[in-house]
Amino acid sequence: MKKFLLIFITILCCFAAIGQSKKSSNFLAHFKTVVSGKWLLVTYLETLKKTSSPLKAQTKGFDLTQLFVNIDDANNKSINADGWSLHEGGLGITIYFTPGVTRNSFKTDFHNPQKSNIAFTDIGYTIKGKDSFLVLYHFNEAKKLLQITKFKKSSTPSIISSDKFLDYVVNKTLFTGNYSGKDNEGNNVNISFTNEGGIYGLQEFTKYKVSTFILQRSKGNYYNKIYFLDNDNAPVLYAFTFVGKKLFLYELTENKNEQMVLGSLKYNLIKK
Repeated sequence: MKKFLLIFITILCCFAAIGQSKKSSNFLAHFKTVVSGKWLLVTYLETLKKTSSPLKAQTKGFDLTQLFVNIDDANNKSINADGWSLHEGGLGITIYFTPGVTRNSFKTDFHNPQKSNIAFTDIGYTIKGKDSFLVLYHFNEAKKLLQITKFKKSSTPSIISSDKFLDYVVNKTLFTGNYSGKDNEGNNVNISFTNEGGIYGLQEFTKYKVSTFILQRSKGNYYNKIYFLDNDNAPVLYAFTFVGKKLFLYELTENKNEQMVLGSLKYNLIKK
């Protein structure tokens, strides 16, 4: 009887192990279908939407703010993700197809030298409605979970390269659309902004570029900045502020101490 029970328990354990292995394989297969794409730090995106201010959003930034993953680059053991801060790349991360500490997660080689208490980081994903999220789980040496960092998958067109991704998201979130209003001389203006950084109706300008990272070297006043460009002349710099659907563009200059000085209101616009 004891021998029979031992055999029965052994068989059950084998089936349980097979079942668990199938679950892990299924999760890995699904992870591979989800992970490919462009991802943006959730806290940055939420602050950008709430404040309409890249300057305020950058304070919520993490050293790793953008992730780019191409599943075609994967091998049987791992995949390399291209990581970017707000203004530069080179923060590569290797995702190993080896189970992590948290259920349905995988190991990575991600390390943030600014957070010495974090010993290692695993990665997983969640899906909420139509939105997909990559989740970084940060642990100390005792495998205690210290922090969770989420990235939201973007529907940005595939032709948008990594170095243009953040510009595209900021443009679409804040500026894209048609505006009407007046300039500082009372003239009526109608201006259009595109996701890709095109502009129509503002003097002879054809392009615009929003500053997504503003270096704060010293004490002083800092502003949300936007550059307008044409094909022949140097870029023209303005400060901008959104109040609801209203967009205000101000003259902005730099003094001899390399501090920005806010000038007069140049355009008062409202989004249609």
